[in-house]
Amino acid sequence: MTDCEETSANSCFKRSIKKVCDGIIDTGKRSWPEVVGRRGEDAVVTIERENPRVDAFVVLDGTPVTGDFRCDRVIVRVNSRGIVVQTSEIG
Repeated sequence: MTDCEETSANSCFKRSIKKVCDGIIDTGKRSWPEVVGRRGEDAVVTIERENPRVDAFVVLDGTPVTGDFRCDRVIVRVNSRGIVVQTSEIG
């Protein structure tokens, strides 16, 4: 039985992506739960300061985004007031 058969598909996907990104982004943070509740623009500054190898983008929550995974991108989802509503992660 493989590791993926023993766990959820989402968990398996995240582990697989981590392995891929390890070779591309070997330093810096990958997830920013601490930006939830802050202004989106402030979150972008924090994210790019803490991991200079990524570009962070503010997106209104619910807006469709491309489904491809990129190790150098972080989507910052905000509500209509510009407040971050979920943990921002590389992807």
